[in-house]
Amino acid sequence: MTKAKEDIYKLIEECDLTPDLQLMAAVIGVENVIKLIKELQGSSFYIPKLTRLDNFIEKYLDKNRSKPVKLIARELGVTEMFLKKFAKRNH
Repeated sequence: MTKAKEDIYKLIEECDLTPDLQLMAAVIGVENVIKLIKELQGSSFYIPKLTRLDNFIEKYLDKNRSKPVKLIARELGVTEMFLKKFAKRNH
């Protein structure tokens, strides 16, 4: 990226961002959103709920086998039924 083009990104302010990027900026900061724009412009992303991160949930369950399902569900922000169905589906 040329120096002139890189400097143009410094002119972007929060009010210049689209509503979805403003939402991201509220979470990760305007500077980080600008980095995303510079590096990944034109890309489209879906940010899944925790319940869609199967590998993470499986690792978390494995590391916390001694805990009651009710407590694990609370920690993950899911229902006990979700965890039971998850375990049945993945084992």
